[in-house]
Amino acid sequence: MTEISGSRDLDRLVEVLRARGVRIVVISTDAMVARELRNASDSFVELAELRSQLEKADARQQPVFHRSGSARAATDA
Repeated sequence: MTEISGSRDLDRLVEVLRARGVRIVVISTDAMVARELRNASDSFVELAELRSQLEKADARQQPVFHRSGSARAATDA
């Protein structure tokens, strides 16, 4: 199971699933993940490390809010 979260509320669920043999990977930012959740999981992946794989190629070149025109022009596309 892959969990993209950082909520401490999920640490008990993670512990139960691990006890049942489910491998848990938590994906979050280091600053936003609860220590208990990180410790309860099998592994932790820093979200920033996945950025280049998750972003669209054109988004890496120029953020939406910097494209020509206003924010409305970005939503009209």
